[in-house]
Amino acid sequence: MTKKTILVFILSLIFIQVLPQSVSIDSVRINKVIPWRIKLTDLKNTGIAIDSIVKSPEYVSDPNPVTYVYIGASFLEYEPKDDNCTIIDIVFDYKIRSLSLGNKIFDKTTTSEDLKKMFPLDCSVTKPVNVYGQKESFETCGVSVKDSKGQLWAMRIFFFLQNDKLVRVDFEEPN
Repeated sequence: MTKKTILVFILSLIFIQVLPQSVSIDSVRINKVIPWRIKLTDLKNTGIAIDSIVKSPEYVSDPNPVTYVYIGASFLEYEPKDDNCTIIDIVFDYKIRSLSLGNKIFDKTTTSEDLKKMFPLDCSVTKPVNVYGQKESFETCGVSVKDSKGQLWAMRIFFFLQNDKLVRVDFEEPN
C-alpha cells in the first residue's frame, strides 16, 4: 500500500467515527415540541408558558442589543426582525423537562455514563468548568452539530452535570 492509500484509510476511519458524534440541529426538541429555532408566535402556541421577554440592558456595548425569551430558568435568543427564537441555554426544571436530540432524550436523570454511551468519543471524559455568574462548578462535555444535509457547523452542544446528573445544556456558536 502507498502512503497516500494509508493516509486516506486513516482519515476515512476518523471521519466515520466523528460523524456519528455530531447531532442534527433539526432533530433538537425541548419537551418534544419546541425545535431549536421557532417563531415567537409559534412558541406562544406550544402550551409552554413564557415567563418573560427581556431586552439586554442599554449599557451593554453591543450595537445590536439582544432580547431573551425566558421559560423557567432556560432562555432563547429572540430576533424581532424575523420573529425567530433560538435555543441558547436549557436548564431542566419544572417547565423544561426534556431535550431530544434525534432519538436520544435527555433530562435531569441523565448521567455522565449515559452521555459516554451516546457519545463515546466526545463524552468519554467530562471536564470541570466554572460558568460566569454560577456559584456551583460543573462537569461538561460537548458534541458537534450538523444540519439536515450533513454539513458540520461551528456550533457545539455542551452538557453540564452536577453530582453526575445533567442539569443544563448550552448551545454555543463562536462569535
